[in-house]
Amino acid sequence: KGWNIGFINALTAREYAEIDFGGQRFKEEVEPFSYYGVLRTL
Repeated sequence: KGWNIGFINALTAREYAEIDFGGQRFKEEVEPFSYYGVLRTL
């Protein structure tokens, strides 16, 4: 029957929120850069 190999990977970018606090505006990171990977062999 042989071998079966599967691989999935994904990258996500950083996400920022713009916050207005008492007239002051700033950006805050709400999601970090991430990497996900899965490998399966049979």
